[in-house]
Order: sequence, then C-alpha cells, then structure tokens
Amino acid sequence: MSASDPHAMLTTSLGIRGYEILTAFPVMNLAGQQTEEVQVQVANLGLLHKMAGAAAIESTTADVTENGRAFLDIKLKALGNLG
Repeated sequence: MSASDPHAMLTTSLGIRGYEILTAFPVMNLAGQQTEEVQVQVANLGLLHKMAGAAAIESTTADVTENGRAFLDIKLKALGNLG
C-alpha cells in the first residue's frame, strides 16, 4: 500500500533513515447506570515514553461500579508510567 492509495487511512512520510512507531489502541465505552446519555470512553495506552509501551499490556478490564465510578483493572508485564 502506498500513500497515494485511496484505501489508505493514514499517510506519513519519513526522512532518510527516519523511523516512527504507529500504534492503534482499542477504545472501551463505559456507560453509567444513573445517566445513560453520558458516555465515557477509555483507552489503555500502555507505558509512556517507551518505544514499545503497548507491548507491556497483558490485559485490561473496564467497568462502572454501583456508585458510578469507573473501575479499571490493568495488568502489565513491566514497570513504568501507565498512560
């Protein structure tokens, strides 16, 4: 696939000997039980300031508790700042 391909959703160009890491993250919808019209979307970005920060994610679970707070259960394979 090339940058001029009409099916390309994202195009980028790099300089000579340049590199870039592109990563896609799944977004999870959290709907509160008290106000259904308000919807929160969360995404686990992995470890910040790491080249392969998303690779450290082992599992992610998101839920809304009875009192309306978001509960995120995230398991990582490495230490660092979670994004």
